[in-house]
Amino acid sequence: MLESPHTPTPNRLATRILFVIAFYGALALGPLMWAFAETAESELHPWPEWRTNRVLNGAYTRELERHLEHTSPITSFLRTRFHEFELITRTFESSLVSMRPGAWNFLRETLDDPTARAENAQPARREFLALVRQRMERDGLRIIAAIAPDKSRVYPEFAFEGGEVPEARRGLYRQAVEDLREAGIVVLDLENEFRRYRRSGSGELLYFRRDSHWSFCGASRAALAIVRELRGLERDLGPLLEITSTLLSREWVGSHQLSVVGIDEPSAITSWISDPVEKMHPVLVDRSEGYEDSRRTDAVFVCGDSFAEAGVEAALPILLSRGVDARGVRAGDGPVAGLLDTLARLDPNDPRELTIVWVFIERCLYARSWWEASNRDDILGR
Repeated sequence: MLESPHTPTPNRLATRILFVIAFYGALALGPLMWAFAETAESELHPWPEWRTNRVLNGAYTRELERHLEHTSPITSFLRTRFHEFELITRTFESSLVSMRPGAWNFLRETLDDPTARAENAQPARREFLALVRQRMERDGLRIIAAIAPDKSRVYPEFAFEGGEVPEARRGLYRQAVEDLREAGIVVLDLENEFRRYRRSGSGELLYFRRDSHWSFCGASRAALAIVRELRGLERDLGPLLEITSTLLSREWVGSHQLSVVGIDEPSAITSWISDPVEKMHPVLVDRSEGYEDSRRTDAVFVCGDSFAEAGVEAALPILLSRGVDARGVRAGDGPVAGLLDTLARLDPNDPRELTIVWVFIERCLYARSWWEASNRDDILGR
């Protein structure tokens, strides 16, 4: 007996059943995603706004499609898990980023020998600093440099063979710091500040595992060191003033490292990987018992790169209990651009004592391009 062509075989029947299940599952996905979005710990995934005119002209449908494809919570969740798998398998190992055990990654330029780059950058850096010194002496300025140590210096046990920073790298850093001090700039030793903090036994990370930036914990320790210098104090301000932060859910935070290795997809969320990143929530805890410092005749400016933006500009006003001019913070523009912005805004007739807090990452010291792009008149203000 011949089988009717309309009679489904067991394989076809199973396929149809699976298709029906998948179809109705897809129909149910919309409400599920809406419910998920309502309970998500983030405001980064708003559901498209419903308006009758936008539905009728098709704008709502197009926006909804983009939302479901790129920015919905479920899409972000799935892509985050996919990138987690890629991290576990060390897929992101590249010429720019080195993946290390324990979910740590480091920019390769902070691991490799920087001797050639440093020697190339030194003449331009010294020329720049000589002009800055002229401006400081002429206008009576004070500059405090808070150089953020490279993450590999703070956590060498995860970065280098043997767990020690190579002496060549240490020597180059000491030489760069000496150049700054010869220009009359006060340089804070944040490496020792962080080393003391790690020895205290605190489990909080000063830098993120999957990002080259310091955490809010690291930024707040740097800010405390800056405040001690501004107030001329030898003692630790930790018992006097504290700031705290809250931890965001792992699902909705991420790292810039994926963009560093060249992943550039249509949605910013697609380049996210989970990392416990702190949301700054500064709280002033005054344990000073009436301690005050005189701050009537001075002004504080903060400038620099993304390390100034990542916590310091928020922490300083809290710790100082006063306003701080942070318009010179230029994330992504290196160490020089923000300093030049600040110098350009200074009034030479301002009778106050002017202090500039200059925050930038160590690796910029060895990049000639940051130091040679400045115009002499921009530095001297003529």
